[in-house]
Amino acid sequence: MANCSACGAVIPDNTRFCPVCGAAVAAAAGGYEQPQYQQQAYQQPYQQQDQPGYDPNAYQQQYQQAPQKVKPDAPSPEAAQYRILTALSYLSPFFLIIMLVLGGEYNYVRKHGQQALALMMWYFLCSLCMIVPFLGWLAGGIGMVVGFVFMIICIVRALKYDIYEIPITGKWNIIPQKEETPAA
Repeated sequence: MANCSACGAVIPDNTRFCPVCGAAVAAAAGGYEQPQYQQQAYQQPYQQQDQPGYDPNAYQQQYQQAPQKVKPDAPSPEAAQYRILTALSYLSPFFLIIMLVLGGEYNYVRKHGQQALALMMWYFLCSLCMIVPFLGWLAGGIGMVVGFVFMIICIVRALKYDIYEIPITGKWNIIPQKEETPAA
């Protein structure tokens, strides 16, 4: 048994490190010694505290606040006025009629009304398909699910002041758009 050169503790044979202080032990007759790695001095990164006018609370106030939601800008005054009603028009024919009666002179409202009416016609056609047993039930059910997905997309887009044209049925010109007169 040997003694540790750093602390003097007794070290058992075939041990590479001192059990007391953790220092590396020189190997016996072979002359092999465990390599010592030099630890580089830890260098502090550039700290902002050294700068004049540094406020440590400003960071916490800036990054620990809840993010604020930004409301999208309306492209036109009628879009802002009828935004909720256009979203509701996809849910029920009742809201569709109210929307067209109140804001039927605006193309934004007409386009959403056209999309909502096309979706309602899609649901009607899917319901007709479901009259046929088995294959009709399958086709109608899949059509209803697809229509529901498009309805959710249209509602979200209406709330973001955007218009989503539904594939196939969105091109149907059920409610014609009014010609816009250029401003003088």
